[in-house]
Amino acid sequence: MAKNKDKVRRPRTRLLLPGQFHKSSTVVAPIKLAEGGILKGNIKYILDTWRTDGQWKIFLQWIEQRQEGLVPIVIELPHQVVEAISRQRDQIVTESRKAGAKKAFETSKAKAHDRANGALPGNEVER
Repeated sequence: MAKNKDKVRRPRTRLLLPGQFHKSSTVVAPIKLAEGGILKGNIKYILDTWRTDGQWKIFLQWIEQRQEGLVPIVIELPHQVVEAISRQRDQIVTESRKAGAKKAFETSKAKAHDRANGALPGNEVER
């Protein structure tokens, strides 16, 4: 049983109250040192997202190996920060979709032009 003495256990999720919503995710990702991109190892991230009465909170937790053993690090992102992250994501997705739609339109337009000029599949007209 002594082999698990340094293992950090994840805190239990509290009971949800009316008007409270919660989702949790765990991701294991490689960590690279900034200098030279040397692989340091993997780190386990735990992400808890809460919405209570219209307010968002995110708790980001990871485990660090220190001299004293495994130490959990927890950062709380308040509602304003979560809203800013969400807004930025939405803006990037919108821009990306517009760029993809524009590219698809240009490709479709070029293919229609080629068909109108008698090009067959495999025998495209050079521009």
